[in-house]
Formats: sequence, structure tokens, C-alpha cells
Amino acid sequence: MNILMFLAALAVITLGHFFRIRRWKSFISVYEDSHDSDLMFCTGIGYLVDNVLPFHVGDIVRAAIIGKKLKNGAAFSLAVIIIDRILDVFVVAFIYGTIFLPQGKI
Repeated sequence: MNILMFLAALAVITLGHFFRIRRWKSFISVYEDSHDSDLMFCTGIGYLVDNVLPFHVGDIVRAAIIGKKLKNGAAFSLAVIIIDRILDVFVVAFIYGTIFLPQGKI
């Protein structure tokens, strides 16, 4: 394996992880303050569980873990995660549409 490609992939994954944390924090910060380290830890655990168990169980685990640290609880965290996933669908649809729609491949 090419070490340069591995490092590039690691950088892209870390950058994506960081932007997901920032987006999640922007939703939560409307109601209360949260720490980046807590969000990073919970997101990492959620990804770990997602790689082991099916059906995005990691999102529920992530909501439960951060719900213990936030005063609004796990239900609020799960609602934020659901909104985050819905926004992911819209972004992917937008990217797909901008790439393939002008080419007439849809």
C-alpha cells in the first residue's frame, strides 16, 4: 500500500469527522454548550459501533453517551442526529444532481 495515499485518506477522514462534529455542535449550541472533546469521543464510539453492528446502532449509542453529558438528554441528542442524517441525504442528493444532471445520466 502506498503510504502517501494512506495518509491522504486518513487526513480526509479526520477532516470529515471534524466537520461532522462542528455541524453537530452548531445544532446543540442553540440550547446549551458542549465540549468538542465530548462530541469527538461520542462520534468515534458511534463509528466504532457502526462498524461492528448493523442498522446505524452507533447513532443510538452516540446519542445515549452524549445524552448523559448534556442537560437536555438523550432524546434531544437523538433528534439532532436524525436531523444531521437528513441533511446528509440532501447534500448527497445535491452533489449527485450537480454531477450527473448536466451530463444527462439521470
